[in-house]
Amino acid sequence: SASLVGSEMCIRDRNNSVLIGTWSENYSSSEYFEFTFYSDNSGLMNVYYNEGKGESPDPFTYTFDKDNMRLTIIFDSDPEPPVVYNVKVSKGVLKLNCVSGDFDNFTLYKTKDAKI
Repeated sequence: SASLVGSEMCIRDRNNSVLIGTWSENYSSSEYFEFTFYSDNSGLMNVYYNEGKGESPDPFTYTFDKDNMRLTIIFDSDPEPPVVYNVKVSKGVLKLNCVSGDFDNFTLYKTKDAKI
């Protein structure tokens, strides 16, 4: 659309641009997940527990098929099987619906923008 400014259009050309940044579940006292996607197809999943006092970082690599809104995550610690999600993104909300790999579904909220 013509209303986009030039720099936004450049960013949008990159497939991963809708994902890049940090996304977190609503904070709960027990545990919550946070995903950070970097522009080089690497990322980090943090699990915070005990009211945010502890964390368990899990690095991953990912691919994102923007045409089909399909995200594949391969965790360094547990690469098989890859975790595959159907993705929905709308203003500051990322919904991940697990279609294979037997992992949680997530509704995540944008907490930090990308460091490109």
